[in-house]
Amino acid sequence: MSDLDSLRIWDDPRVRSALSWYLDVAENRRPAKFRIAATIATRLDLSKSSEDALWAELDRLTPIFLGRWRVIRAGASLPPAAEGPSLLEIARELAYRMLSHCNFCPWDCRVDRVTGAKLGACKLASGSRVSSHFHHTGEELFYRGTQGSGTIFFTSCNMRCAFCQNGDISTDKDNGEETDPRTLAAIAWMLRREGCHNINWVGGEVVIHLHAIVDAIALRAGPRPTVSSSLTSYRMRPPMRAGSTRRSCGTATSSSRPRA
Repeated sequence: MSDLDSLRIWDDPRVRSALSWYLDVAENRRPAKFRIAATIATRLDLSKSSEDALWAELDRLTPIFLGRWRVIRAGASLPPAAEGPSLLEIARELAYRMLSHCNFCPWDCRVDRVTGAKLGACKLASGSRVSSHFHHTGEELFYRGTQGSGTIFFTSCNMRCAFCQNGDISTDKDNGEETDPRTLAAIAWMLRREGCHNINWVGGEVVIHLHAIVDAIALRAGPRPTVSSSLTSYRMRPPMRAGSTRRSCGTATSSSRPRA
C-alpha cells in the first residue's frame, strides 16, 4: 500500500466509490484511459483523411473504447497497443486540425492559430508556454496525497476573471517558456517518476492548449510507467466539431476531474 492508498479519506465509502478508478490508475493497478485508447486500432490514413472522416471514425470507435474500459475496470488486462494508428492518434490529429480554425472553447473564434496571422480570445498562436511545473501540495487531499500532484502550469487564458488566483500567469501570454509536446511528455514522466500521484494540466483555462496536451499524452502512451492524466481547470464547455453541435475530441485520451 502506498502513501496515497493509506490516506484515511479512502475510509469513506462514498469517496472510494466515486474515485475508485482514479485511485487504481494512480496506484498503477489500472491503466489510464489514454492507454486504453491506444489499443483501439483504426484503418484510416490519418494524414489523408478529411476532418469529417476523422470525426466519423471517432464516433465509431468511442463505443468500442467505452466497452473496453468497462471490461478493464471489471478486472481484465490491458490489450497490447495497436500496431498502427489508434483512437488516441485520431484525437491528436483532430486537435491539430481544429487548431487551424480554432474552436477549442466557447469563444469559437475560428482563427487560424497555425499561421498565427490573427489571434483569438486566448491571444495564442500554435505554441504553448509553461510557467512552471512542480509537486503541488495545495490541491485537494486525494490529489496531493503525500507527494503532491504533478502540476504543469500553462500561461495565457481565454477568460478575464477578476478573481483569478493565477492571474500573474493567466493574463500574461508571454510568461514562461514555449514548450513542445515532447518536452511536456518528458516533464510529465519526470514528475511521475519523482513520486507525484498524478499529472495536472492547469492554467488559466487549459483547453486552449488541447493540441499540445493530447500530443504529449499520445507520446506518453508507449511502454513506460503509467501516468494518470486529468485536465484540470475552470472548464466552461468542451471543444466542438466545426459546423455542428458541441463535441469533445478528448473523450478517450484523458478525463476531467474528478474521474481520472
